[in-house]
Amino acid sequence: MTWIYFNENLRAFTIVQYKAMALDPDGTPYFATRDNQLAKEIARMEAHLAIISRAPKNSACEGFRLLENPFYIKLCPRVQFEVAESSMIRGMYLPLDYFTLLTQDPMNRGSRGAGRLDFENVPRYFDNTSFISLVQSGWIGTTIVQSELLGELVREIVQTGRAVTIATAVTKAGQHAEL
Repeated sequence: MTWIYFNENLRAFTIVQYKAMALDPDGTPYFATRDNQLAKEIARMEAHLAIISRAPKNSACEGFRLLENPFYIKLCPRVQFEVAESSMIRGMYLPLDYFTLLTQDPMNRGSRGAGRLDFENVPRYFDNTSFISLVQSGWIGTTIVQSELLGELVREIVQTGRAVTIATAVTKAGQHAEL
């Protein structure tokens, strides 16, 4: 599933591809990095990143971002969906570039040599609280000019019929947004 977060005041899109983690026999959640569907999603992200990377360098204070790559992967343990539950699912938000490094690291191999990511071998990640704070404050996501170019990706995702959720944050001047 793809989530698109949009900070309207700062014109910042942040796009997250959610992936479910499997469970070891002992109940430990892990993600097997050989995932054909994710490989297709990453190829699509990289193609759009190449397009938005052509945008002129940001020159406005409100357009500053910590990264100019708005794509993230969130790895989540499988949970039983509760209709009445409104809290976010625990997981690891990983910037796309960092996710790629993690999947290439020989230290992240399972007992049979296959790529494997879990809460033990991924030393740093954003949890729900830190990620949402970065989105709300406009520290991550597209720059203003990149957002104009990324509009095509947003339309493509919506038109393909793939599962997508869009969250928008709007604030009055001087207030922090809440998603």
